[in-house]
Amino acid sequence: MKTYYMNFLKFATAVDLIASDIRKSNIQFHKIYGIARGGLPLAVALSHKLNVPMDVVKWSLRDFKDRDLGNLPNDLFAGKKVLLVDDIIDSGVTMHEISFNLGEYNSTDLKIACWIYNVDQDIKPDYFADSIDRSVDKTWFEFWWER
Repeated sequence: MKTYYMNFLKFATAVDLIASDIRKSNIQFHKIYGIARGGLPLAVALSHKLNVPMDVVKWSLRDFKDRDLGNLPNDLFAGKKVLLVDDIIDSGVTMHEISFNLGEYNSTDLKIACWIYNVDQDIKPDYFADSIDRSVDKTWFEFWWER
């Protein structure tokens, strides 16, 4: 399997594209939640770019097996508009698990953003910069913050 290195320049371009799409949507988010660890760089960058506070969701399937939604359910219950951010939606398992665990708090006030979106699964983010089709492309992505 080949590896494709996602460098900082590509990251900056992705941040600009996603931020632009968010602005065009006219949704004023109250908070951005980054999924630790991979979603944090993108969440921080979007937080700065959009001037929206940021918080963390701990949901690791691979590295630390840590699962904690933090304040996300409380913010949704309070009717706040929330953006959930990850680096890549690949299999969709992380987003499915988070959605399932939000249960009754899962609302239309929750939107999803990611850098790379795999179109060969059933979760579609509201905002993304790049897409792949895993049924065709098996490339492994290595992000600049992982080196």
